[in-house]
Amino acid sequence: MTKYKINLFLAVVFHVKLISQNFNFDSDIKISEEFRYFFNEPSFQGQEDFFPSYSLTPKFNIKFKENNIIFRGFFRHDKDIRRTHVDLREFYYQTSISQYDFSIGYHQIFWGVAESNNLVDIINQNDAVESPFGNDKLGQPLSKFTYSSKNTGVFSFFLMPFHRKIVFPGKKSRFRFPLVLNRNFIKYEENNKKLKKDFAFRWSHYFDIVDIGLSYFNGNGREPIFNRNTFMAFYPMISQFGLDLQLTFETFLFKFEGIKRTADVQSFYAQVVGLEYTLNNVNGNGLDIGMISEYSYDDRGALAVNSLQNDVFFGTRFNWNDFSGTSLLVGLLSDIKYNSQSFSCDFSRRFKEVYKINLEFQYFLNIDSRELLLPFFINDHFFKIELSQFF
Repeated sequence: MTKYKINLFLAVVFHVKLISQNFNFDSDIKISEEFRYFFNEPSFQGQEDFFPSYSLTPKFNIKFKENNIIFRGFFRHDKDIRRTHVDLREFYYQTSISQYDFSIGYHQIFWGVAESNNLVDIINQNDAVESPFGNDKLGQPLSKFTYSSKNTGVFSFFLMPFHRKIVFPGKKSRFRFPLVLNRNFIKYEENNKKLKKDFAFRWSHYFDIVDIGLSYFNGNGREPIFNRNTFMAFYPMISQFGLDLQLTFETFLFKFEGIKRTADVQSFYAQVVGLEYTLNNVNGNGLDIGMISEYSYDDRGALAVNSLQNDVFFGTRFNWNDFSGTSLLVGLLSDIKYNSQSFSCDFSRRFKEVYKINLEFQYFLNIDSRELLLPFFINDHFFKIELSQFF
């Protein structure tokens, strides 16, 4: 099946490029080598320490009159067979007439303003084998209709024909559970709900210093509900209302995200509130330093899947604003009740125009056994280096 998907992926890349020769065509292809090293001995039998891999990310944009075809694919080959995967991150047709916009196909839709916890971001499923903490998303098939007005804001409607399940890491991989789970381990709350159409709506607007978004989602939840004792899980049918808000006061940013999610088996409220202050041009050569503090609350308590139920995040972002796009983000996430902590560092820089290096470091401290999922990852501190070339 994986071989079939890879061949289909390469065929799409070839044919899109062939067809596009008669239109306005922009392309970008990124080839990356990645090396992940885990410092500690693994928690479970079969897990390994060192994971070399490579990835391919082609992007195409075909323009003709008021129409666009957007394509962004992703393929990775890794030592862990589950992490060897291919995905259509984006592949959709878009057309615009005046204030109206329509698109259909695979999309990636991002909602949110916070740094450590994007609660309102619900359209796309997490690509868990690529990033265990939700930093990477799978493409979601959907149709989207948007109406934009300077006076009333942007109204967007989304219809999703089916749900995409989380793919779990394989036996060799880190960030997995004691048992190697397959894609179908997590069931649906009701039979055949994969084919139930999900619906979402979002309104966004800005008023002077205020940027605001209101959203609604109804359908299969992207986040499964786990029973830690039996380790059974399923995707619930949910309704979710969301609010994201950002206030800009010169160099201060106030950020808020809040959701109210209801389901037959579990309903809850969660929020993240934060403040970011930026020191501009600190060294006289363009260096900006942003200081970030955020607080996350989830009234599920220890049952919160992302473990951000009563946590604070402190981070510092360095942006050199240079030709190489050099940036560094360091952060500490700490649980107020359980004292579990996680330290992270992320650095990136381009060089010689067509090359880029990314460095990532993650270290866990004092993980409390009462956390829902984090205790399984207590030995999964890692360092990652990724070298990329653009064509």
